[in-house]
Amino acid sequence: MRVLRAIKLLLIISVTVFAVAGGYVSFIVQQRQEALREVSRYNVVWAVSQALPEYIRLENRIAAYGLGLADKKERVVGLVSLGSDLPIALGTVQGIVKRVAAGGYPSRPDFEIIALKAGDEVVGASQGGDGDELVFVTSDAQLLHFGAEQVRPQGVAAGGMAGIKLGPQATVIFFGAVDPASNVVVVTVSTPLDTLPGTDPGRAKVSALREFPGKGRATGGVRAHSFLKGEAALALAWVGQAPALAVGTDGAGRTLPDAGAKRDGSGTPLDGVVGSVGRSL
Repeated sequence: MRVLRAIKLLLIISVTVFAVAGGYVSFIVQQRQEALREVSRYNVVWAVSQALPEYIRLENRIAAYGLGLADKKERVVGLVSLGSDLPIALGTVQGIVKRVAAGGYPSRPDFEIIALKAGDEVVGASQGGDGDELVFVTSDAQLLHFGAEQVRPQGVAAGGMAGIKLGPQATVIFFGAVDPASNVVVVTVSTPLDTLPGTDPGRAKVSALREFPGKGRATGGVRAHSFLKGEAALALAWVGQAPALAVGTDGAGRTLPDAGAKRDGSGTPLDGVVGSVGRSL
């Protein structure tokens, strides 16, 4: 009898959790629809596919609570192995780069691995050796890549060093480490300034990283995207091994232009808003 009661209690709790999750998703979708009605003259119809990104957001929030990040306004930017003998590479919004020396990590469940300046935050993290290329892409479409050996590994308490020289009001929107011997591509997406975020698909291009000349650390990089009239910043950038795959904010796959575009081209129109780019969906 006790086992049966325990099973019944577990079922009740499970049903309650799913009901709360469903209610949360419905509430978020309703909020978004009301906001869209305020700014659009059209009748906005909710699609079932909208539930997927909302459910993913709920999963991320639950995961954040599990990692102790819920009250710290932090987000996951990368996964690394503390058991590896390879340094961890970090890049920040303000253009700082750091490679964290492998081993010797504090014996605590969570700890900081870079001393950030006020207003700064990490935008990307990866793990690799001296043969990798570290890549920055900025909001004003500048790309800089240089050998990882130019950044001496430091301890967890260090604050890193200058990675890229930023232009006025520019910020870093992508940082990562790649293998220069592989087929690495650069994806950039630009959108008009006078549209609401997530409403205009914008223009995208896919170029080979080898088309971008390398420069030394702490320099300004090279042009990675040409803006058309009404454009002034990149909405998204990604650098990684081909093929690059994109997904929309509605959870559906998006088609990116063919690779091989000029490094400073303006791109081609997209058929839908791109939410993120990576190697797998």
